[in-house]
Amino acid sequence: MIDETEITRRYAIPGRRYADFAILRGDPSDGLPGLRGVGAVTAAAMIRRHGDIAGVLRDRPLSPADREYLQAALTVVRPVDDLPVTLPSGRRDAYPTNESALRSLAAHHQADDSVDRLLRAVTRLAPRRPRPPRMLSTAD
Repeated sequence: MIDETEITRRYAIPGRRYADFAILRGDPSDGLPGLRGVGAVTAAAMIRRHGDIAGVLRDRPLSPADREYLQAALTVVRPVDDLPVTLPSGRRDAYPTNESALRSLAAHHQADDSVDRLLRAVTRLAPRRPRPPRMLSTAD
């Protein structure tokens, strides 16, 4: 399990700064390109020095393309941490309820990998249906 403590242990940055770290370093699973030439070590050092993306934008000389990427990423990538989400009561028999529509949206927004991970996760939530009993033949 990856939690804030594990992020701090791995990268020596506050766990809550992981989104900023991923924006700087890039994240192929989410399609984030990151800043050119910035890997995990440099991204962690930038977070330790500047605190967050806003600090990097304020204090570090950047090319216009890097500045544009970081400003856009701040609005697109930043996780929402105050959205009230309530789980529906009960469980569905299958997830998603409209897979073709979901796949179409994923393709349109180039989010196929993320949707694949989502589907693997929610599939585990669906109740397991018992297998029908296997009929034995005389050959068994």
